[in-house]
Amino acid sequence: MKSGAVFSLLLLATTGCAGGQAAEKVTRRSAELIQTCAAFDPDYVSLHTAPSLVRPGTELTVSAVFQENPWSADRVPIACFDDWTLSEPGVAQWSADHSRLVVTQTAKPGALSITARLNGAQVTRSVVIVATDAVVLTGLWRQEAVSCEGGASPSEPLRELLFRADGSWSGTFVPFEVRRDMEGQSAFDDTTGALSLTIEGGNGLAANMDLSGEAKIQADGKLVLDGFWFGDGTDASAPGHSCRYVFQS
Repeated sequence: MKSGAVFSLLLLATTGCAGGQAAEKVTRRSAELIQTCAAFDPDYVSLHTAPSLVRPGTELTVSAVFQENPWSADRVPIACFDDWTLSEPGVAQWSADHSRLVVTQTAKPGALSITARLNGAQVTRSVVIVATDAVVLTGLWRQEAVSCEGGASPSEPLRELLFRADGSWSGTFVPFEVRRDMEGQSAFDDTTGALSLTIEGGNGLAANMDLSGEAKIQADGKLVLDGFWFGDGTDASAPGHSCRYVFQS
């Protein structure tokens, strides 16, 4: 046998072994992934998207969380899901691994449902697409600054101000798990900027709150609320003032 033929056989044998090892490695990883995914009960799994404000051209990051109780949560690998569908297929495009979703520039305002299957059950996430120039408060905001007329500013910042797409809102001075100092419903006129918040409950309601005023989104993306008083996080009976709050997302 010629040396070239011997070399070819050796190369073929070596390649075959490497290929077999690679295939075995892929199979082992798949088995490990299957075992990992099987541990997640779909009843306690939710899909999440970020950012919360969706406009035409927005790229959304898609993630999943397993949360059986309020004090702990585990991330679920996106690879655990299959059968990804959109309620409006032409509105957005998936990345190859379904971890990102890009909304098209021609998308019209409206609701979009994202659905995937985990262990035989469907998990759904709904997002709302808004017009490019729409003034929308939806999202999680953190107080950056506050200035008040005729009195001292609150001693504690409002560290979480959350506006949800369904019109509900909540505010918290010191976030802890699911604790909310105040929560209720919001009414916002994006034409005039008038914002009115109502209270339906909370763990630390302050006296003399003033929850009606003007809201606007600045060119730098910050939220400004004028004429509000959310109270003082360290003194529930502190007298109210008319304040200008600045929040960042």
